[in-house]
Amino acid sequence: MKRTKNGVIQLCVLAALGGSVVLTLLLPGITARSRRPEPLEVSVVMRQTDNRLWAGLRMGMEQASSDLGVELRFLTPEADNDPAAQEALLRREAQRGTDAMVVLPADTARLQSRKAELVGEIPLVTLESETDPEVPAVSPDNALLGEALAQLALEDSDGRTVLLMNNCPSSDGAALRAERARLVLQQAGVAVESWPSSRYADLDELVVACDVEQIIAVEAASTLMLAEKYADIPGHPQLYGVGTAAAITAALDSGTLSGVAAWSEYAAGYLAVEQAAEAARGKEHRATEPLRFTVVREEEMYEPENQKLFFPLIS
Repeated sequence: MKRTKNGVIQLCVLAALGGSVVLTLLLPGITARSRRPEPLEVSVVMRQTDNRLWAGLRMGMEQASSDLGVELRFLTPEADNDPAAQEALLRREAQRGTDAMVVLPADTARLQSRKAELVGEIPLVTLESETDPEVPAVSPDNALLGEALAQLALEDSDGRTVLLMNNCPSSDGAALRAERARLVLQQAGVAVESWPSSRYADLDELVVACDVEQIIAVEAASTLMLAEKYADIPGHPQLYGVGTAAAITAALDSGTLSGVAAWSEYAAGYLAVEQAAEAARGKEHRATEPLRFTVVREEEMYEPENQKLFFPLIS
């Protein structure tokens, strides 16, 4: 009997020791889970249907979602640069009860005037354009970017006409780039035309009639369109643009584009989701510096710092 009693005591001690070991192994995971913030849903509303234009942005957003406990919903309008369609998506996501939104505005002024009606108190982060000082915005310095593109073109210019292309003129960010580029070019004595144009219905007609030597696209969709259309543009003017999408990178590498202004789309996407998550969790809005950009020519794209912009997955 005594031996049996001792055996039971030994088993109890071993069980207690085993339980303490298991608890020690599990406790860090339980503690970490208890510290982990509740998952959030962030809706990302773009203005273009072509997802090639924001592949890098999406990679950064998805990394942020993994790091910060965020579930992402990506939404695109049925037509490019359609503010009404974009508003319908914003309203729908607000009604669904999403925790925060990131938007690339199709019409900055319209979004600013209708923000309260569309999203109420749901935190909003904008890309490219600032709508309100209280709304976080993730963007390069658009004025400096426009000036830099103009200076890049002037380095190659023989004084003939430069065409500024902006397929989303209702975006304050893109419009500011075009405005500052025009100012720099005109101060240098260069004639400047714009597309879309009130005087010409056809781009090729404008290029021929105005003896266009160079075309500067101030946003990524226009840059991609020019690169894909290059072979058909009369006179093959020099092309400059913005962005690091794969098709834009390929056009720069082949010499179709003479130069681009580039910034880390990956970093932009990460920062936008981070700002949205912080706002949804009640953290105070912190001002962010404009995204650093650089102007890159074909022969410079494989420099180590530039490779990080164009090839983020292998740099």
